[in-house]
Amino acid sequence: MTLRSNLFFAAALAMLIASCGDSSTSGNDPDDLSSSSVLIPDSSDDGSSEGGSSVAPDGSSEGESSSNEVSSSSSEESSSSEESSSSEEESSSSSEESSSSETVPLCGTVPYDSTTHLCDIRDAKLYRFVTLGTQTWMAENLDFGTMVSVAVDQADATVDAAQKYCYNDTAAYCDSLGGLYQWHTAMAVPQLYDTTCTGIYSLPIGAEHRGICPAGWHVPSPDEFETLRVWADSANGGASNDEAQSLKSVEGWIDGYGWAGPSDDAFGFTAFSTGYVYNGAFYSIGEMTGWWTTEFSGVIADARRYKMNRGEKTLSVGGFMRHNAFPVRCLKN
Repeated sequence: MTLRSNLFFAAALAMLIASCGDSSTSGNDPDDLSSSSVLIPDSSDDGSSEGGSSVAPDGSSEGESSSNEVSSSSSEESSSSEESSSSEEESSSSSEESSSSETVPLCGTVPYDSTTHLCDIRDAKLYRFVTLGTQTWMAENLDFGTMVSVAVDQADATVDAAQKYCYNDTAAYCDSLGGLYQWHTAMAVPQLYDTTCTGIYSLPIGAEHRGICPAGWHVPSPDEFETLRVWADSANGGASNDEAQSLKSVEGWIDGYGWAGPSDDAFGFTAFSTGYVYNGAFYSIGEMTGWWTTEFSGVIADARRYKMNRGEKTLSVGGFMRHNAFPVRCLKN
Protein backbone atom coordinates (compact mmCIF):
# COMPACT_ATOMS: atom_id res chain seq x y z
CA MET A 1 0.00 0.00 0.00
CA THR A 2 1.24 3.47 -0.78
CA LEU A 3 1.87 6.09 1.82
CA ARG A 4 -1.05 8.12 0.44
CA SER A 5 -3.39 5.17 0.90
CA ASN A 6 -2.20 4.57 4.46
CA LEU A 7 -2.81 8.16 5.45
CA PHE A 8 -6.36 8.06 4.05
CA PHE A 9 -7.18 4.88 6.00
CA ALA A 10 -5.86 6.34 9.22
CA ALA A 11 -7.92 9.49 8.78
CA ALA A 12 -11.09 7.52 8.11
CA LEU A 13 -10.52 5.35 11.19
CA ALA A 14 -10.08 8.43 13.36
CA MET A 15 -13.32 9.97 12.09
CA LEU A 16 -15.25 6.75 12.83
CA ILE A 17 -13.98 6.62 16.39
CA ALA A 18 -14.91 10.32 16.96
CA SER A 19 -18.45 9.83 15.68
CA CYS A 20 -19.30 6.93 18.14
CA GLY A 21 -18.06 8.62 21.41
CA ASP A 22 -18.13 7.17 25.08
CA SER A 23 -21.39 5.44 26.06
CA SER A 24 -20.94 6.48 29.72
CA THR A 25 -21.49 10.16 28.91
CA SER A 26 -24.48 9.86 26.59
CA GLY A 27 -27.59 11.93 27.53
CA ASN A 28 -29.87 9.28 25.94
CA ASP A 29 -29.25 6.44 28.48
CA PRO A 30 -32.59 5.06 29.85
CA ASP A 31 -31.19 5.24 33.40
CA ASP A 32 -30.64 8.97 32.97
CA LEU A 33 -34.37 9.41 32.12
CA SER A 34 -35.48 7.65 35.31
CA SER A 35 -33.40 9.99 37.47
CA SER A 36 -34.62 13.11 35.72
CA SER A 37 -35.91 16.03 37.79
CA VAL A 38 -39.28 15.76 35.99
CA LEU A 39 -41.69 13.67 38.14
CA ILE A 40 -44.04 11.34 36.27
CA PRO A 41 -47.08 10.33 38.45
CA ASP A 42 -47.56 6.65 38.92
CA SER A 43 -50.77 5.35 37.40
CA SER A 44 -51.78 4.10 40.85
CA ASP A 45 -51.12 7.48 42.52
CA ASP A 46 -54.14 9.45 43.79
CA GLY A 47 -52.67 12.73 42.64
CA SER A 48 -50.72 13.55 45.79
CA SER A 49 -47.17 12.79 46.77
CA GLU A 50 -45.82 12.08 50.20
CA GLY A 51 -44.21 15.06 51.85
CA GLY A 52 -45.51 17.49 49.24
CA SER A 53 -48.67 19.36 48.40
CA SER A 54 -50.47 18.98 45.13
CA VAL A 55 -52.47 21.69 43.43
CA ALA A 56 -56.21 21.63 43.97
CA PRO A 57 -58.67 22.51 41.18
CA ASP A 58 -59.34 25.94 42.69
CA GLY A 59 -55.65 26.79 42.70
CA SER A 60 -55.06 26.13 46.38
CA SER A 61 -53.03 23.29 47.71
CA GLU A 62 -54.71 20.22 49.13
CA GLY A 63 -53.06 20.91 52.48
CA GLU A 64 -54.65 24.33 52.59
CA SER A 65 -58.01 22.83 51.65
CA SER A 66 -57.70 20.27 54.42
CA SER A 67 -56.82 23.04 56.88
CA ASN A 68 -59.85 25.05 55.77
CA GLU A 69 -62.08 22.02 56.19
CA VAL A 70 -60.76 21.47 59.73
CA SER A 71 -61.28 25.15 60.49
CA SER A 72 -64.80 25.01 59.05
CA SER A 73 -65.57 21.89 61.03
CA SER A 74 -64.25 23.57 64.17
CA SER A 75 -66.43 26.63 63.47
CA GLU A 76 -69.47 24.43 62.93
CA GLU A 77 -68.77 22.59 66.20
CA SER A 78 -68.32 25.93 67.97
CA SER A 79 -71.59 27.19 66.46
CA SER A 80 -73.32 23.97 67.47
CA SER A 81 -71.92 24.34 70.99
CA GLU A 82 -73.16 27.94 71.19
CA GLU A 83 -76.62 26.90 69.93
CA SER A 84 -76.66 24.08 72.49
CA SER A 85 -75.57 26.47 75.23
CA SER A 86 -78.22 28.99 74.13
CA SER A 87 -80.84 26.24 74.09
CA GLU A 88 -79.82 25.14 77.58
CA GLU A 89 -79.99 28.73 78.84
CA GLU A 90 -83.45 29.18 77.28
CA SER A 91 -84.54 25.87 78.79
CA SER A 92 -83.11 26.91 82.17
CA SER A 93 -84.81 30.29 81.93
CA SER A 94 -88.07 28.62 80.98
CA SER A 95 -87.74 26.22 83.92
CA GLU A 96 -87.05 29.10 86.30
CA GLU A 97 -90.08 31.01 84.99
CA SER A 98 -92.18 27.87 85.32
CA SER A 99 -90.84 27.29 88.83
CA SER A 100 -91.49 30.93 89.73
CA SER A 101 -95.00 30.65 88.35
CA GLU A 102 -95.62 27.45 90.33
CA THR A 103 -94.58 29.07 93.62
CA VAL A 104 -97.25 31.81 93.42
CA PRO A 105 -100.31 30.41 95.23
CA LEU A 106 -103.78 30.91 93.85
CA CYS A 107 -107.01 31.45 95.77
CA GLY A 108 -109.43 30.18 93.18
CA THR A 109 -107.94 31.98 90.17
CA VAL A 110 -106.51 34.96 92.08
CA PRO A 111 -102.76 35.05 92.93
CA TYR A 112 -102.07 36.08 96.52
CA ASP A 113 -99.31 36.53 99.07
CA SER A 114 -99.51 33.71 101.60
CA THR A 115 -97.34 35.68 104.04
CA THR A 116 -100.06 38.31 104.51
CA HIS A 117 -103.30 36.59 103.47
CA LEU A 118 -105.05 33.28 103.99
CA CYS A 119 -107.26 31.62 101.42
CA ASP A 120 -110.47 29.97 102.53
CA ILE A 121 -110.63 27.15 99.97
CA ARG A 122 -114.31 26.55 100.72
CA ASP A 123 -115.38 29.66 98.81
CA ALA A 124 -112.05 31.06 97.51
CA LYS A 125 -112.19 34.17 99.70
CA LEU A 126 -109.04 35.93 100.87
CA TYR A 127 -108.51 37.31 104.38
CA ARG A 128 -105.70 39.49 105.61
CA PHE A 129 -104.04 38.34 108.84
CA VAL A 130 -101.70 39.95 111.36
CA THR A 131 -99.39 38.62 114.09
CA LEU A 132 -99.80 40.35 117.45
CA GLY A 133 -97.40 39.13 120.11
CA THR A 134 -97.58 35.34 120.11
CA GLN A 135 -100.92 35.19 118.28
CA THR A 136 -101.88 35.38 114.60
CA TRP A 137 -105.35 36.83 114.05
CA MET A 138 -107.51 37.34 111.01
CA ALA A 139 -107.49 41.09 110.39
CA GLU A 140 -111.02 40.89 108.95
CA ASN A 141 -114.28 39.38 110.15
CA LEU A 142 -115.29 36.04 108.69
CA ASP A 143 -117.69 36.14 105.74
CA PHE A 144 -118.66 32.54 105.11
CA GLY A 145 -122.02 31.02 104.21
CA THR A 146 -125.30 31.91 102.56
CA MET A 147 -127.22 35.04 103.53
CA VAL A 148 -130.68 34.54 105.05
CA SER A 149 -133.21 36.99 106.40
CA VAL A 150 -132.87 38.08 109.99
CA ALA A 151 -136.52 37.05 110.43
CA VAL A 152 -135.53 33.36 110.56
CA ASP A 153 -133.12 31.41 112.72
CA GLN A 154 -130.01 30.12 111.03
CA ALA A 155 -130.06 26.39 110.26
CA ASP A 156 -127.69 23.81 111.71
CA ALA A 157 -124.17 24.56 110.51
CA THR A 158 -121.16 22.46 109.58
CA VAL A 159 -117.59 23.42 108.75
CA ASP A 160 -118.57 23.34 105.08
CA ALA A 161 -122.03 24.94 105.11
CA ALA A 162 -123.51 27.78 107.13
CA GLN A 163 -125.99 30.63 107.01
CA LYS A 164 -125.32 34.26 107.92
CA TYR A 165 -127.05 37.58 108.43
CA CYS A 166 -125.88 40.71 106.62
CA TYR A 167 -126.65 44.03 108.32
CA ASN A 168 -130.03 45.39 107.18
CA ASP A 169 -130.36 42.21 105.08
CA THR A 170 -127.99 43.83 102.59
CA ALA A 171 -125.24 41.65 101.08
CA ALA A 172 -122.84 44.58 100.64
CA TYR A 173 -122.47 44.83 104.43
CA CYS A 174 -121.20 41.25 104.57
CA ASP A 175 -118.70 42.07 101.82
CA SER A 176 -117.18 44.90 103.86
CA LEU A 177 -117.88 43.97 107.50
CA GLY A 178 -118.32 40.18 107.49
CA GLY A 179 -121.31 38.10 108.44
CA LEU A 180 -123.32 38.11 111.69
CA TYR A 181 -123.76 34.63 113.19
CA GLN A 182 -125.89 33.07 115.87
CA TRP A 183 -123.68 31.28 118.38
CA HIS A 184 -124.53 27.74 117.23
CA THR A 185 -123.57 28.71 113.66
CA ALA A 186 -120.24 30.17 114.74
CA MET A 187 -119.49 26.91 116.57
CA ALA A 188 -120.86 24.67 113.76
CA VAL A 189 -123.04 22.79 116.24
CA PRO A 190 -126.80 22.02 116.18
CA GLN A 191 -129.16 24.94 116.52
CA LEU A 192 -130.55 23.57 119.79
CA TYR A 193 -127.35 24.78 121.49
CA ASP A 194 -128.78 28.30 121.32
CA THR A 195 -131.85 27.51 123.42
CA THR A 196 -131.15 24.34 125.41
CA CYS A 197 -129.09 24.17 128.60
CA THR A 198 -129.26 20.46 129.45
CA GLY A 199 -127.76 17.20 128.28
CA ILE A 200 -125.14 17.36 125.55
CA TYR A 201 -126.04 21.01 124.97
CA SER A 202 -124.55 21.92 128.34
CA LEU A 203 -121.14 20.35 127.60
CA PRO A 204 -118.28 22.83 127.12
CA ILE A 205 -116.61 23.41 123.78
CA GLY A 206 -113.04 22.09 123.56
CA ALA A 207 -109.83 24.05 122.98
CA GLU A 208 -109.02 25.29 119.46
CA HIS A 209 -112.54 24.59 118.32
CA ARG A 210 -112.69 25.23 114.56
CA GLY A 211 -116.38 26.08 114.27
CA ILE A 212 -116.94 27.67 110.86
CA CYS A 213 -113.40 29.06 110.58
CA PRO A 214 -111.14 28.05 107.68
CA ALA A 215 -109.00 24.93 108.14
CA GLY A 216 -106.06 25.64 110.45
CA TRP A 217 -107.94 28.39 112.32
CA HIS A 218 -110.40 28.37 115.22
CA VAL A 219 -112.95 30.39 117.19
CA PRO A 220 -111.07 32.08 120.08
CA SER A 221 -111.67 31.27 123.71
CA PRO A 222 -112.10 34.05 126.31
CA ASP A 223 -108.54 33.41 127.50
CA GLU A 224 -107.23 33.98 123.98
CA PHE A 225 -109.11 37.26 123.68
CA GLU A 226 -107.73 38.26 127.05
CA THR A 227 -104.20 37.57 125.78
CA LEU A 228 -104.89 39.95 122.90
CA ARG A 229 -106.29 42.62 125.22
CA VAL A 230 -103.32 42.55 127.61
CA TRP A 231 -100.78 42.56 124.77
CA ALA A 232 -102.42 45.51 122.96
CA ASP A 233 -102.76 47.53 126.17
CA SER A 234 -99.02 47.11 126.80
CA ALA A 235 -97.75 47.38 123.22
CA ASN A 236 -99.44 50.66 122.34
CA GLY A 237 -97.35 52.56 124.86
CA GLY A 238 -100.32 54.56 126.14
CA ALA A 239 -102.22 54.64 129.38
CA SER A 240 -103.71 51.52 130.92
CA ASN A 241 -107.03 50.23 129.59
CA ASP A 242 -106.83 51.99 126.24
CA GLU A 243 -106.27 48.93 124.03
CA ALA A 244 -109.44 49.41 121.95
CA GLN A 245 -108.12 52.70 120.61
CA SER A 246 -105.29 50.77 118.92
CA LEU A 247 -107.48 47.85 117.74
CA LYS A 248 -110.38 49.80 116.21
CA SER A 249 -110.41 50.76 112.53
CA VAL A 250 -109.67 54.39 111.70
CA GLU A 251 -113.00 54.78 109.87
CA GLY A 252 -116.55 53.62 110.55
CA TRP A 253 -116.96 54.70 114.17
CA ILE A 254 -119.18 57.46 115.52
CA ASP A 255 -117.51 59.66 118.13
CA GLY A 256 -119.37 60.00 121.37
CA TYR A 257 -119.79 59.15 125.03
CA GLY A 258 -117.26 61.77 126.06
CA TRP A 259 -114.37 60.40 124.05
CA ALA A 260 -113.45 62.31 120.90
CA GLY A 261 -110.00 60.78 120.40
CA PRO A 262 -109.61 59.00 117.07
CA SER A 263 -108.76 55.34 116.67
CA ASP A 264 -105.37 54.68 115.07
CA ASP A 265 -105.54 50.93 114.20
CA ALA A 266 -101.91 50.81 115.32
CA PHE A 267 -101.53 47.02 114.95
CA GLY A 268 -103.60 46.35 111.84
CA PHE A 269 -106.34 44.46 113.69
CA THR A 270 -108.88 46.79 112.02
CA ALA A 271 -111.98 46.31 114.15
CA PHE A 272 -114.84 47.92 112.21
CA SER A 273 -118.11 48.79 113.90
CA THR A 274 -120.41 46.06 112.61
CA GLY A 275 -123.50 46.33 114.76
CA TYR A 276 -125.24 43.12 115.86
CA VAL A 277 -128.55 41.27 115.90
CA TYR A 278 -130.75 41.35 118.98
CA ASN A 279 -134.08 39.48 119.09
CA GLY A 280 -134.41 39.45 115.33
CA ALA A 281 -133.44 43.08 114.60
CA PHE A 282 -130.26 44.95 113.61
CA TYR A 283 -128.68 47.46 116.00
CA SER A 284 -125.78 49.86 116.52
CA ILE A 285 -123.70 49.91 113.33
CA GLY A 286 -121.08 52.66 113.80
CA GLU A 287 -121.41 52.37 117.57
CA MET A 288 -120.49 48.85 118.60
CA THR A 289 -118.89 45.55 117.59
CA GLY A 290 -118.16 42.26 119.31
CA TRP A 291 -117.06 38.67 118.63
CA TRP A 292 -118.27 35.33 119.92
CA THR A 293 -115.99 33.12 122.02
CA THR A 294 -116.25 29.37 122.59
CA GLU A 295 -117.37 29.71 126.20
CA PHE A 296 -121.03 29.52 127.17
CA SER A 297 -123.12 29.02 130.29
CA GLY A 298 -124.87 25.71 130.81
CA VAL A 299 -127.39 27.30 133.16
CA ILE A 300 -128.71 30.12 131.01
CA ALA A 301 -128.51 30.23 127.24
CA ASP A 302 -125.80 32.83 126.87
CA ALA A 303 -122.21 32.86 125.67
CA ARG A 304 -119.21 35.09 126.25
CA ARG A 305 -118.36 37.73 123.68
CA TYR A 306 -115.69 40.44 123.65
CA LYS A 307 -116.92 43.87 122.55
CA MET A 308 -115.98 47.49 121.86
CA ASN A 309 -118.26 50.52 122.08
CA ARG A 310 -117.85 53.80 120.23
CA GLY A 311 -116.89 56.03 123.15
CA GLU A 312 -114.81 53.47 125.08
CA LYS A 313 -111.12 52.68 124.88
CA THR A 314 -111.33 49.19 126.31
CA LEU A 315 -111.98 45.69 124.96
CA SER A 316 -114.40 44.19 127.45
CA VAL A 317 -116.12 40.83 127.97
CA GLY A 318 -119.75 40.05 128.76
CA GLY A 319 -122.49 37.47 128.21
CA PHE A 320 -125.17 37.59 125.54
CA MET A 321 -128.04 35.30 124.58
CA ARG A 322 -126.86 32.77 122.02
CA HIS A 323 -129.74 33.20 119.57
CA ASN A 324 -128.50 36.74 118.88
CA ALA A 325 -125.79 37.33 116.28
CA PHE A 326 -122.24 38.73 116.26
CA PRO A 327 -119.24 38.59 113.95
CA VAL A 328 -116.54 35.90 114.15
CA ARG A 329 -112.78 36.62 114.26
CA CYS A 330 -110.68 33.49 113.70
CA LEU A 331 -107.36 32.79 115.39
CA LYS A 332 -104.63 30.65 113.86
CA ASN A 333 -104.02 27.27 115.49
